[in-house]
Amino acid sequence: MFKHQTLTLLLGTSLLLLTACQVKQASTNSASSSSQQPASQSETASSKIVSKTTTSSSTTSQAVQETTHSYTDSQKAAITHDFLNWAGQRAEVGNMAVSDWYFDHGADDPGDWYAETPDGRILVQHGEGDGRHYPIQAVGGCIFYTALDGTTGIDSQLYDSYARNYASNMDMSRPISKYLLGDNGVVYELKTGNGQTTNTEDGFALAPFSGSRNTTPTPFTVSQDTAAQQELKSLLAAY
Repeated sequence: MFKHQTLTLLLGTSLLLLTACQVKQASTNSASSSSQQPASQSETASSKIVSKTTTSSSTTSQAVQETTHSYTDSQKAAITHDFLNWAGQRAEVGNMAVSDWYFDHGADDPGDWYAETPDGRILVQHGEGDGRHYPIQAVGGCIFYTALDGTTGIDSQLYDSYARNYASNMDMSRPISKYLLGDNGVVYELKTGNGQTTNTEDGFALAPFSGSRNTTPTPFTVSQDTAAQQELKSLLAAY
């Protein structure tokens, strides 16, 4: 009798232990499955992020390529002419004069004339250089000032000999702004005047065809004239 009861007790205990082990194993498998599922979702999310990053990089490169454009001399002349007409109207409103005689130099030289900007050097006049040092090329430019003879708008009297330069009809006691039009669609500006004398070479320097520099010009900045920025982009878009 005692042995029978002991055997029954042992069998009952074994059954309880077996059930507990099965429950624990099921719980462990469930936890393992749950931990694997987020990892799979994380990998999927990472793939999507990489995909978006790649797309963004591709879009940026495409945008850079689309802004790269070469303009012929005749196109540059037409763009400068149209920009000057627009600038002439702006100058009249501000009782100022404007001229496209923004750059000139003396004796001929085989090197390149360039300007410094926050976006890199701008090639203004090509000499015997190979162009590798100039990520931007000038389309044209103009200069705003107060005329000594009272002219407002486009001033055809400013252009004179290189020797007389801006002294021919420019009041240097008043503000003067040179605008440089880049083929990257940006208008750069150099502010002078206000008692500071200036000439057609200010803001520019000569680089021999070897690519080395012999001077460091006063750098242009990106113009805060938003209307001028929009006008240049509009003119470039036509070509």
